[in-house]
Amino acid sequence: MAAPPDPREPAAARAARTVEVLRKAQVRTPRDTFLHEAYQDAVIGRIGDERDKVIDEYGTLLAKTTDDPVFLYLAARAEFGWKTPLAIAQLKKAIRLAPEFAPAHLLLARIDSSEAFDDPKEAALHLDLFFELCPASVRVFPELRWSKDRELIARTVAHVRKALDGRTDPEAAEAYPLLWGLEETLERSDHQEGNLERLRKDVELLRGPAFGRTTKWLSAIQEAADRLEHPEWAKEARKELAALYPGSTVARDLAWTERNKNNAIEADLALSREWPGSLGLADATFSALVTDPSSTSQQIGEALDLLKLALKSEPEAMLTLPPVPIEAAADLAQRGARLEDIQDLVRLGFALTERIYAANSKSDLYANAARSAQQTRDSWYLWGYFPLLEAHIRLGQFANAKDTLAQAEDALNRTRPIEKASSEDKFRHAELDAQLWYLKGLYADRQGRKLDALVAYRNSIATYPPRRPRPDRRDEVMQAAQQLWKEMGGTAQGWSDWAAHSSLTNFYAGSGGPNAWAQLAKAKPGLLLTDSLGNQWRPEDLAKKISFLTLWASWCRPCRAELPYLEKLALRFKDRRDIAVLALNVDDDPGAMETALKELKVTVPSIAARDFAYEMLPSMAIPAAWLLTPVKTVMFYAENDALDKWLGEAAQALEKATAK
Repeated sequence: MAAPPDPREPAAARAARTVEVLRKAQVRTPRDTFLHEAYQDAVIGRIGDERDKVIDEYGTLLAKTTDDPVFLYLAARAEFGWKTPLAIAQLKKAIRLAPEFAPAHLLLARIDSSEAFDDPKEAALHLDLFFELCPASVRVFPELRWSKDRELIARTVAHVRKALDGRTDPEAAEAYPLLWGLEETLERSDHQEGNLERLRKDVELLRGPAFGRTTKWLSAIQEAADRLEHPEWAKEARKELAALYPGSTVARDLAWTERNKNNAIEADLALSREWPGSLGLADATFSALVTDPSSTSQQIGEALDLLKLALKSEPEAMLTLPPVPIEAAADLAQRGARLEDIQDLVRLGFALTERIYAANSKSDLYANAARSAQQTRDSWYLWGYFPLLEAHIRLGQFANAKDTLAQAEDALNRTRPIEKASSEDKFRHAELDAQLWYLKGLYADRQGRKLDALVAYRNSIATYPPRRPRPDRRDEVMQAAQQLWKEMGGTAQGWSDWAAHSSLTNFYAGSGGPNAWAQLAKAKPGLLLTDSLGNQWRPEDLAKKISFLTLWASWCRPCRAELPYLEKLALRFKDRRDIAVLALNVDDDPGAMETALKELKVTVPSIAARDFAYEMLPSMAIPAAWLLTPVKTVMFYAENDALDKWLGEAAQALEKATAK
């Protein structure tokens, strides 16, 4: 799309108009694959739950022309991701009938690069054939950057670079960010000087007058601005496009960045009024107001009404985890505001969950896609049941609360991890379990069942996993339990006696308390850790050092980029006996760690830590760096995202921590 959309027009109306325009164009050129591809994408939508309609439509078209390679390809493209084995058969038939039909080769290369159908040899064969048949094409797919065939990536980069020479059309602008990503994978993150120099030259071309000012052009400029840390380029580009399209999403986003931040609440509300129906803007405004103690009930109410309008206008604009309406319901429940609106929000969230689940459960590009989608569905329902249950309780709707509690317990049981599940899965489930115990306590408390409530509150306290950087409600639970204890005649000494003989290590962990290595040594006596370089470590010995730890996983792109710099940090302090620099890998498959380190040619000391990392550290975010001393456990935050500057700040933090 060249022009940015008008956010004041409902998304459904915009989509319908796009589909109608493409239908009419197909009448004039019925075999134009580019038109058909755009039409398929428009009908399928962002969620993808309309794919069956497209599969049926193109199956019918193919039935009329069974040996036409164009419609064999288009039918396969519709089936790609849901009925991929059938798509493969149709693509191979199209190639047998017309070996020079290039789009079939490109789609087969993409399928052969997917997780479930991974075949690097076939992917290379078909991608090379595609570029041989289409020497001027710059089309490529994002999955290629994860290919282990680095020679194929290098050949693709060389081809696209050559094909881009002299091109200034929207397809060329779209190709640049994909090209930069492929070039990035060919070098370690600390050897990117050549890539950055090419990127600077590309930006000069993109910012020049030859390129048309389109949405694809803007996306390329924004990507370059992020990579080269020049936010002013993105702002200038938005201004150019906003001047051309003053009623567009770009003009709205520009207004958001330039709003009066000194009077944020009123400025946010004013923009949301000016651009009604914009989900991103409405959600940001609502989230800011509902979590701001200074905001009034009237302001929260207006922000909620604007959010509900936006959810109706463009429900698919933000596909968050969990969906926006469920997050909004949770915020209202915690604030205790507009409780009567929570049921409608949760209902909207469940409807969106079902649509996403219907699409994701049918994917055949990933192993265990259906099981993963079911787990996601149950988790999102559980997130929705929590604010719904709390609203029923606080509104005195105890019969509804009883039903919702039963539904929440069923969902919690369905999401319970198996015994061999990763620590991450167990951590997440414990957090949900603790929240449900709190709501059980609130339910009993409001019904006058004080002793039952106290037991539920204490179960919640005991169930909470270590604290994450984002806030949770554990302190609220503790306050509720202590208040109820006093109401029932309990003394401060009695409470202290209970706390002294209860396992509250996890409840307080992650708040900057004692050395996490000491806690691990106590929890797992005799534990001996071996890193990827063959070094052995005992937690009780590490507890006497200053440790810098990074959590990472083989599939995490930012983690992989950070590892070479962690290697530099480890080398800088390798002779310091009072310092340990380690990477903790949290892959479910320990073998993935060794494979990734070999691919990256990194010799950082890394430990397979899936089974203990989240017992000693509170955050599941990756990459996440931690600084551990004998007296505290804190997350390390760098002021600058640039990795070379991250390295300098990390070194300074270690020097400061060891200063006497």
